[in-house]
Amino acid sequence: MDKERVAIGLPIYKLVPSEFFKSFFVFSGYMQKNHSPAMIIIDNMYISMARQQTLNLFLESDCEYLFFLDSDMVFPPNIFDLLKEKDEDIISALYFSRNDPENPVFRIHKDGKVMKVIDYPENRIFKVDSVGMGCCLIKRKVIEKMTEDNPGKFLFDTPQIDKNNCMGEDVFFCNLATKSGFEVKVDSSIIVGHVGGVVTEIQHKAARENILKEQKNH
Repeated sequence: MDKERVAIGLPIYKLVPSEFFKSFFVFSGYMQKNHSPAMIIIDNMYISMARQQTLNLFLESDCEYLFFLDSDMVFPPNIFDLLKEKDEDIISALYFSRNDPENPVFRIHKDGKVMKVIDYPENRIFKVDSVGMGCCLIKRKVIEKMTEDNPGKFLFDTPQIDKNNCMGEDVFFCNLATKSGFEVKVDSSIIVGHVGGVVTEIQHKAARENILKEQKNH
């Protein structure tokens, strides 16, 4: 049986944390044994341009999936298989902000604003408006359709929202994906680490319960 072709999109800026390196080393061996990976490593480039360049190189390949992994993530070696078996067009593992570990890195959009989320379904797949690209699997058909719908335009960009803020490149991509008819999903049964904000599932549940209690008391 032919092994699946998957592009691993890895934007790097200078040094990487040792926790990521250990995860990636084992992950690489697993992928070489079980799949046919193509590593796309973009170094020292602004993040939106690094993701766009990764996407361009992916389209030049024959890979069936684009799997973004950021160089500050911690994950099991079979993370690709865990996400792939869900058979979603765009799906992210659950991970948490480095600055606020209680906050998951996905968003709901309301009245033109990007809202942080604390309360969410546990151990299941659910729809959101945007996800971070730190551990996100995307099917080829998604990118081909988005490229067709946006000829000559970047799919990752950081447009100015107001004089103080820009839209994140991940939110920008997810907005375009939604316009092209695709849903963005998170699987809260798959929890990965974020260096600087790595929390265990037990720690996260405790923090989440405390925040919800505070909200009810106000």
